[in-house]
Amino acid sequence: MNISIIGPGAIGTMLAFKLSSAGANITLIVKPSHISLINKKEITLNLLKTQGTRIKVQTKIDKTDYIIITVKSYDFQKSMNDLINTQIPVMCCQNGLQTLNIAKQKLNGNKIDYLVTGHGISKKAPGQAEHKGYGFTYIGNISGNNNEKLIKIKNYLNDSGLITEIVNPIEDYIWLKSIINSAINPVAAANKVKNGVLANSDLNKIVKQLCEESTNVSKAMKIKLPLDPWIEINKIIDKTSENTCSMLQDIKNQKTTEIEAINGEIIRIGKQYNIPTPKNQEFLQRIQLMSN
Repeated sequence: MNISIIGPGAIGTMLAFKLSSAGANITLIVKPSHISLINKKEITLNLLKTQGTRIKVQTKIDKTDYIIITVKSYDFQKSMNDLINTQIPVMCCQNGLQTLNIAKQKLNGNKIDYLVTGHGISKKAPGQAEHKGYGFTYIGNISGNNNEKLIKIKNYLNDSGLITEIVNPIEDYIWLKSIINSAINPVAAANKVKNGVLANSDLNKIVKQLCEESTNVSKAMKIKLPLDPWIEINKIIDKTSENTCSMLQDIKNQKTTEIEAINGEIIRIGKQYNIPTPKNQEFLQRIQLMSN
């Protein structure tokens, strides 16, 4: 299977490595400014290098069977605009709910697959990532059309050691992950700490407040969460204790954060349903100030 992965960040690099190791032919699509990766012809994960023929690095998509978009949520709109007329299945992997809503507007739901993961992965450089902790991985089609290609992706990931389950409806799992991100990421980023520090009682109380607010919004939308988000949050804090969350990585690297796509979207939906989200609003403002 020929798979094109757009974006050499943490999740993109991990998927390139995992899918390639399981036998897929991978093309990692990068920006022209990352052209040095083409010359190096290497992808790294945990500082291990692979120079197998199944991974190519280039700036444009050639003929492919499947497209995985792993760019940040704020870059997703451009990637999606480039793919509006494609007939190739597209998998989204972004944090937050903003991407889900854009994808549903732009593409036929039958073409949109989603990957939701609780693994802790840190980007070290373009095309270089470090796996810092294990968690769940779920995939599914927005319209419930779990086709042959999606099943093949699941098999590749499982063969690579990344235990993956196809679920339906995947939207419930996207909400689960969004609630988790809305609670962990801003608190870790605002306090400039690794995930494990959030087990501290004072910070843990704040994480729980955010979790409860975001969960209330999901209930108003009648989302049937497949797992208890508070239990999953504490599992992830424990299993990814040495991981620096993506939001804090972005602040340290002076890059745009995904706070708007994560907490901002929960605030926006909360207003539609008259659900108060003061803690989400507080951390939205705090992270925005840190990012300026």
